[in-house]
Amino acid sequence: FALCMDYGVYFNIQGSRTIEMVNNDSPMGTFERFCFFFWFDTMNAADIVAWALINLEDLLPNNYKVRRKGRFEWTVLFLIPLWFWATPLISRQISFDDRLLLASRPSQKFHYYILCILFILCMRFRLKLTYRSIARIIASGIACGLIHHGPLYYFGMRGYQSKLTFIVTLLSEWPPIICGLFVITYLLCEKYPRLSAMRPKDK
Repeated sequence: FALCMDYGVYFNIQGSRTIEMVNNDSPMGTFERFCFFFWFDTMNAADIVAWALINLEDLLPNNYKVRRKGRFEWTVLFLIPLWFWATPLISRQISFDDRLLLASRPSQKFHYYILCILFILCMRFRLKLTYRSIARIIASGIACGLIHHGPLYYFGMRGYQSKLTFIVTLLSEWPPIICGLFVITYLLCEKYPRLSAMRPKDK
C-alpha cells in the first residue's frame, strides 16, 4: 500500500513526491527510481512494522496463540534498530554510489493526528483495550519513529529545521501507522481465529 501510494499516486500521478539529484549528479533512470521507492516504502517499512508487531503480539485476541519470544524474535528486535543506525556510517565508508539524492514530499501532520485519535478511540471502545495497552502501542509507534527518523536527524540526512520539528515528526507519523496496523491485525485475528492461531510450534 505504501509503495502504491508513494510511487504510484504521489510521485507518478500527483507529482507531490519529488526526487532530485544535487551537485549536478547524473539523474536516476526509471528502474532506479522504482528500486528506490521499493526499498524505501517496502523493505524499510516492512522491517519496522515487524519490529513493532513482535513487541505487541501479546495484546492480540485470546485466540492468537502467543509463544515466548525465541531467538528469531530477539534477533529481529536487536538487528532492525542496529541496521537503521549503522547504515549511514557504513555507507560513508563503502562509497558505492556517491550521488546525492534529495527526496521531498508534503507531510500533513494534522491528518496524522486525526487518524491517531480515531484509532485510539477504536482501541478503547471497540477493542476494549486498557489505557496501559494503548499507551504501549503508541510508545511502540514513537519507538518506530526513533528507528526511522532518528538516524536521519542525527546524521543530518533530512532537512529538519529544528529539534521541535523532529519531535513533532516522532509524535505524528509512526504512532498512527502502528495504531492503525494493530487495529487491523486485531480485527483480522478476531474474525479469522483459525488463521490467527497458525503459529509455528516451538522446537
